[in-house]
Amino acid sequence: MIKIYQKHISGKTNALKRKFNALIAACSEMEKRLRFPAKPLKDYRQYVVPINRSRGSYRYSFQTGFTLIELLVVVLIIGILAAVALPQYQRAVYKSKVSKLLLLSKQYKDAATVYYLANGIWPTEFSELDVALPAGVDKLTPTGSDCGLFDDMYCCLKTRVEGAGGQREGVICGFDNYVLGISREYNYNYCLAKSTDSNAIAICKDMSTGDCTSNLVTPTGHKTGYSCYRF
Repeated sequence: MIKIYQKHISGKTNALKRKFNALIAACSEMEKRLRFPAKPLKDYRQYVVPINRSRGSYRYSFQTGFTLIELLVVVLIIGILAAVALPQYQRAVYKSKVSKLLLLSKQYKDAATVYYLANGIWPTEFSELDVALPAGVDKLTPTGSDCGLFDDMYCCLKTRVEGAGGQREGVICGFDNYVLGISREYNYNYCLAKSTDSNAIAICKDMSTGDCTSNLVTPTGHKTGYSCYRF
């Protein structure tokens, strides 16, 4: 590489020779540090960029990667895409779970209704139904309910509890984080969404034919702070 530079400086002025000599020394140091293979000068132009060539300056600068502004723009674009896509993804996950809740709650309510028509009373345990809870269920029995937890959901068979804070007979299935539940009573169907969860509220509103008032029955008892919608 040095021979190539020496070819360029033959017959030049002393000042220009000094500049070329300085450039030769810089390139030699660059070869030592970066361990580039010996290549013609034209191959080294992919690593360095001339500065102010139009003014006769032959100083060179390294291109080392993206600028800070470019990185900030990329981060900003990723943040905007995440802000748009994440809520839609969460709502899609909720809709998938709600479809399962609707099927489970209807399955258990229909089985409980058959038991009621045959015996004149509402069943108090899932074991009295012709339909069993899924395998691997953890059984919990809070007051007035027989509940089972499975996967990321739960279902409770509600029996009647009189008085303040009581409940009617029915079946309720919900998410195990208690943000949404589907309640099917003898003559009514409810969707209950946690009042602070916008995705759960949006899903219940899509199903809604009117508002209602109800608490969410869970394996740990009644929970308040829910918006109720009939469907």
